[in-house]
Amino acid sequence: MQNNLLSGFIEQYNAQLFDLAEEYHSRTEEYDRTVCTGPIKHGGILPANGKEHALINRNAKAIMEEMVNRAEYIGFNRKEMQGMIRQVGIRYSYREK
Repeated sequence: MQNNLLSGFIEQYNAQLFDLAEEYHSRTEEYDRTVCTGPIKHGGILPANGKEHALINRNAKAIMEEMVNRAEYIGFNRKEMQGMIRQVGIRYSYREK
């Protein structure tokens, strides 16, 4: 029984981190689609020029900092948050949009 409780806690704990990573990708993609005028590849829109690239990078960094702060508040560290964002990003790269 204790093992099941621990397993459930770990799943819920990881789910919180996963949800933050999903939010990161959702919010950055939503912003990218309002700014970028380039082609769509792998379900995501690409910047058409350096100005668009700079805008989406600045936005992604700001959202990353927010997600890291929120992750730290619930007990994760920057490395764990960035790792989950990478993992979820792999899913986003091949997802149909």
